[in-house]
Amino acid sequence: VMLGLPGSSLKKDIAMFEKLFTSEDYRPDMLKIYPTLVVKGSKLYNQWKKGEYKPIDEEYVMKVLEKVYSMCPKWVRIHRVQRDIPKDHIEAGPVKSNLRQEINRKWDKSRKISKEIRFREAGQMYRRRGILPENEQILVENYKSSGGEEYFISVEDKKQNILLGFCRLRIAVCKKAFVRELHVYGETLPLGSKKGKVQHRGWGKKLLKEAEKLAKQRQCNSINVISGVGVREYYGKLKYSFKDGYMWKKLP
Repeated sequence: VMLGLPGSSLKKDIAMFEKLFTSEDYRPDMLKIYPTLVVKGSKLYNQWKKGEYKPIDEEYVMKVLEKVYSMCPKWVRIHRVQRDIPKDHIEAGPVKSNLRQEINRKWDKSRKISKEIRFREAGQMYRRRGILPENEQILVENYKSSGGEEYFISVEDKKQNILLGFCRLRIAVCKKAFVRELHVYGETLPLGSKKGKVQHRGWGKKLLKEAEKLAKQRQCNSINVISGVGVREYYGKLKYSFKDGYMWKKLP
């Protein structure tokens, strides 16, 4: 998603995110936010030199990020903010590469809360705020996207806004169930902690079991998992078998 393109404005850019997050045509799992940068050799550079384009700055990006952090749904992970372009190649536009870090520091200082995934990952919350999960529970968020029904199944310490893992379940129009992603965060606690490691507390199995239950409730007779080769053995131990490119299991 690019900010500050020719013809855009702060109001339009914020409205773009509102539509991205609320319209059933979009609602992505993840995104990158790239502010528009002016570099030599581009048509935009020529427009800028002629005074036909006014570049945005860091203050502009921070204002957008404030709004994005406030409205971001709990199933979205923002991978990065700012493109990896050397500072000396940027003629105009925001040059700081740590704008995300700045917004995190600002929100941590005021103890504000965002639902964005990376903001509340267990390891991130411990590193930035020094807090550990205490009362974990499995939560389910249901929404429609791209012609199908989505379930974002998460394990969280809701009170402290800490996310320990999640599962993305999609029920297609044809009543087929797909686990599109299953992710449990690794070691989040200090060495020697008696609370152990997140990945070894069985949350993956519990999330998958919840996905199976929801698929059954939606009248699906089987469930398919999009799985990399390296983790097929994990699903095999849970009575899944390889079928038509997926790890597959018949539901009782």
